[in-house]
Amino acid sequence: MGQKPRPHQRIGNGDSEHAGQVVVAGASTRKSRFDGRLTQSAHGRIRAVAERGDGLDHFGHVGPGKPNVAIPTSTTLEEDPQVNQMVQVSRGGRGRDSGDLGEVARGPPDSLVHQRNEHSCARRIRQCTRHRHKVLHRHGQPSSTCVSSASTEVIGLDTGRMEILNDSTFVVPHVPRGSTGVAWLRSHVARFAEGADHVRRREAAVRLLEKVPLDRLRRPGHPVATLAEALGLPRHLASDVDIVAASYQPHDPVTPEADQAVGRLVNATGGRWNEDTAALIGLLVQASGATRSAITGNRPPVPTTRRTSPSGEEVLVDLSRFPFGAGRHACPGEQHAEALLDGVGRFPGLHDADEPLLLPNAWDFASAAALVRRGYLAIGTTSLGVAASRGLPDAVGSTYRETLELARSLARLPVPITVDIEAGFGVDAGELAAELTTMGVAGVNIEDGRGDRLESVDEQCDRVSALKAAAPELFVNARVDTYWLGLDHESTSTRATAYVDAGADGVFVPGLRDEPLIEDLVGVLGRTPLNVLAEHPFHRLRELGVRRVSTGSLLYRTAITQAVAAADAYRAGVSAPTAMSYDHIEETRRHVLPEPR
Repeated sequence: MGQKPRPHQRIGNGDSEHAGQVVVAGASTRKSRFDGRLTQSAHGRIRAVAERGDGLDHFGHVGPGKPNVAIPTSTTLEEDPQVNQMVQVSRGGRGRDSGDLGEVARGPPDSLVHQRNEHSCARRIRQCTRHRHKVLHRHGQPSSTCVSSASTEVIGLDTGRMEILNDSTFVVPHVPRGSTGVAWLRSHVARFAEGADHVRRREAAVRLLEKVPLDRLRRPGHPVATLAEALGLPRHLASDVDIVAASYQPHDPVTPEADQAVGRLVNATGGRWNEDTAALIGLLVQASGATRSAITGNRPPVPTTRRTSPSGEEVLVDLSRFPFGAGRHACPGEQHAEALLDGVGRFPGLHDADEPLLLPNAWDFASAAALVRRGYLAIGTTSLGVAASRGLPDAVGSTYRETLELARSLARLPVPITVDIEAGFGVDAGELAAELTTMGVAGVNIEDGRGDRLESVDEQCDRVSALKAAAPELFVNARVDTYWLGLDHESTSTRATAYVDAGADGVFVPGLRDEPLIEDLVGVLGRTPLNVLAEHPFHRLRELGVRRVSTGSLLYRTAITQAVAAADAYRAGVSAPTAMSYDHIEETRRHVLPEPR
């Protein structure tokens, strides 16, 4: 209430709009499509299972022809009106699935589960409000959220007559012609055009999409940055696209920042203010809201679209059964949107495989490339290796630039990359998350250790929430340093669950070696993956329920040890340790990097 969705949650894909907004009248339609059976995903999020065994894809299509996968639900599956209200308030808040709030009050009123969920739900709503305001403030946007059909400022809501989208007498909202800024973009894209203008502009957008191989979209990171790169544009344009997306719809106020961002996008795409340029920018802007909304768990990601009736009334059409629209304005990029979401889901999916994710930690491009060539499915970074190899101390926030430089280099690899950001380097967490996800980074580790002390739980929860609010596609692994620092072991479980409640996708507890304690923490976290260091045999950690095993600084320390051993061996006149050949090192770079296109 009183909040406004982030810029990338306001825009639909193709025919749709209002991503991330809650339209109560539409929620009841979506609710009937689920039987209310709930399961937990690998990330501790409550998911809905489609009835009758029908499959359900990323965008909420139901049917026997769809893959039978459970997806996070944004619909209300509880009958308790108080729980419903909490779900509605939380939706569109942080970048975490709001479906997990459906578990509130499932235990007896005096149970620990009930108490923790009530507390965490209230915390989540407060954090959602606080961090959303910070993100919006940076873009200079007003604050308001559509939470009911009455607040959408339209005359009617049509929840069942999808034929409106096929009726040429119901037209898209009129936009005045403009020569610059958002007004120019609106008046030159297919989205707000009819007749011959619409046909011509839509064909231009389709031609652009046909040039994009779907496999180039199945990569981690900011989905709009990935799409931009596939279209031959710089990834960093995603930030301007998100700003424009907040002002794109005709009923959205246009900010000076959005007009300026349009100018920068035009210059970056060739400098021509014509329909071809508008088609290119329009594809990015329309992908911005729909993909990010789907990532946060909204099903459908864009619930409604607007039409003007023959009598001049504005009608809000429910899209719950047609998430990509229908008729002449149906989105032509359904396969592309699905591919983008597949890319975002690659790294989280590795935590839900039959085997735990064995994550080797690299310190430079060569070490990461060698590990990729050996078949490792994802690569992390080691803060000790990054710091020590550059002559800097570890864990004091001294490697901000070096870490970003390494992340940018590793993001070129064909596997997901997760980055150790220590305690956040003392910079704005949201801005750091946005920069990393725009590079194509899949995840981060953020620790609560501060030298010889632990950060307060509330402060660390704020950082976790800020990361997810700015980049919902980023897998946030919250590191609990109670055992690493030998401090306050009893708070480990409390800290871990608080960080999950704040939005963390996984929990990392380095230094935790006691097997019964590992097993207990796995039980407390449920399906949220527990990550520990490689200090027990891999098969034993799998038996204990660990879902991610990191090598930490082990590989870096081993490499340094072997380097010194090789020098000592030569000096002593004995055989040096076996090493890769010069040619193998050279070939590795060419082997792991994608071919230029």
